[in-house]
Amino acid sequence: MGGGSKQESKSETKLPEWYVPYAKKGLELGQKVAQQGYVPYQGPNVAAFAPQQVQGMQMANDWAAAFGGKGAKSEDVAKQLMPAQTFAGGLKGYSSYGGYQEALDKLKKSSPGLFDYIKGFSVDPQTGAPAKQFGPSPAAAGPAQQPVAAPPQQPQGPAPGTLEWWKLQGMGGGGHK
Repeated sequence: MGGGSKQESKSETKLPEWYVPYAKKGLELGQKVAQQGYVPYQGPNVAAFAPQQVQGMQMANDWAAAFGGKGAKSEDVAKQLMPAQTFAGGLKGYSSYGGYQEALDKLKKSSPGLFDYIKGFSVDPQTGAPAKQFGPSPAAAGPAQQPVAAPPQQPQGPAPGTLEWWKLQGMGGGGHK
């Protein structure tokens, strides 16, 4: 038997010249979008109870107390509910954002290096400065912008629904009282 020769073929794809600037622009945009970071929803997740619903719960509680249900006593149901937050347009509801912010604060306190590393992937929300992990954006041409000072934050106490809020209500740390 005779030995055969081995043939190799090489295939190369070249982008058309007219397409190259569009591809580069698309990649730059993708890098900017990747730097955006997580933007948590800060609006209501759940609607608040309507006054009629609270009244219905109170009536059921009073009825159970009147007929001597096990451990039944008439308590003010409205005082046991977390106060509703008012959002744009007067919408009343409850938001998980306070709990999310509390978790971030705990992470920053307990693991500052990890917190800074994670936050280093997204732009500075106050100044818009590029993410530290990627360096300056290739499309960031033009005059540098001056950082905008963050408005002073007023202490408001813990957000409703957080563990700290429940503790202040006398209901945290081991179940509801």
